[in-house]
Amino acid sequence: MKDPSNRLSSWDIEEDCCHWAGVVCDNFTGHVCEIQLQSPYYTDSPAITFAEYEAYMSHKLRGKVNPSLLDLKHPQYLDLSSNDFEGTSVPSFIGSITNLRYLNLSDAGFRGAIPPQLGNLTKIHYMDLRGGFDDHNELVLHSDGNLHWLSGLVSLQHLDMSGIDLSKALDWLQVTSNLSLLVELHLSYS
Repeated sequence: MKDPSNRLSSWDIEEDCCHWAGVVCDNFTGHVCEIQLQSPYYTDSPAITFAEYEAYMSHKLRGKVNPSLLDLKHPQYLDLSSNDFEGTSVPSFIGSITNLRYLNLSDAGFRGAIPPQLGNLTKIHYMDLRGGFDDHNELVLHSDGNLHWLSGLVSLQHLDMSGIDLSKALDWLQVTSNLSLLVELHLSYS
């Protein structure tokens, strides 16, 4: 990943990763349980100054998400929201982080199809995949035809797929209505 604002300067291989910025470890086991790398919150309030907007943009992580995340065996929380992964695909390997209970990839600059491997996250409670629009006002994330992969998310309580092109996903109503624990579903601009 590219880190233009040096947010990850504490990520020194010589140091205990539990002291790294954005990493939370379990106090008892010492395992990494949370990765909180969301970009600092930004509001599109008309009162924001250009300097504030520039500062926000400079704090975004960029590039690609490294599959070395799979070396971590116990993360339950992964937040990469509001970064700029420069139009790369949502990494399918995230579906192999099977202990995840929280996943937030919203507004992170991903492009393309939502990988069905996310259906392997059977312990997930919260999933935010919210997409957005490109310069031509077209949705940047889409479904490749069906959302059957959602049916494996038996613990899912919150799902946000706003801003994702679901025009080819004719089964979205059937699949989401079978998620018995689902309390919140967001599909605006989909």
